[in-house]
Amino acid sequence: MATAEPLSLVHIVLIIGFGGVAFLILFIFAKRQIMRFALKSRRGPHVLVGHNAPKYLKHEIDRRLKRIHEIKHEPKLLEANDYRYRFLQGENPTGEQITYIYRMKAVDATTLLDEQLRELDPSLCRPPGYNLREKLLDLREGPYAPLKAAKLSLLRAFADSYEHARHGFKDLRCVAKPFGEAEYMRHMGFLNEIINCIRNKIQSLENTGTVIHRKKEIGRASCRERV
Repeated sequence: MATAEPLSLVHIVLIIGFGGVAFLILFIFAKRQIMRFALKSRRGPHVLVGHNAPKYLKHEIDRRLKRIHEIKHEPKLLEANDYRYRFLQGENPTGEQITYIYRMKAVDATTLLDEQLRELDPSLCRPPGYNLREKLLDLREGPYAPLKAAKLSLLRAFADSYEHARHGFKDLRCVAKPFGEAEYMRHMGFLNEIINCIRNKIQSLENTGTVIHRKKEIGRASCRERV
């Protein structure tokens, strides 16, 4: 019976070399696949924001990026010279529905409420995105309480009208309720009553000198902030 010849040193070196090369190729391939899947699954950029930047600059960049979701703005929907105002005067060559213009006018009119509150105390103004209904209820309480004399039913009716104009209401058949000229005039009536309550409060505080003293405090605070 013939015996197998032992492997020579050259054969052993070749086997080890080919095995090492095969292992290295598999390792590189596996690493590339893992990195590819990791980059696809990441939501952020492949390179970190502020890479190789000073430490203080990285902190400032992160701080400002985290504040992005806090930035809110309520733009004015209709400018004074908007061409769509002509639709309300009977000029409507396109034949489209124009009831949405009353919705836009009603939403824009809310700034009149903020103007009156700013005259009393700028801190009482509603922040952008803040719920109007909650803000009206808050204005019935507090140190000044400009709407303390306003009826709760009036505030609720105005909040309902604002939500109707901005978001639209639907009936039981899921049909959107119209918001036309009649609804707009009713909305402005509620708003004028609320503004009159604020004006009466301002007048009563001016008679006692509270508003003037408050404005001086606000002016001094703003000067300190500038410094």
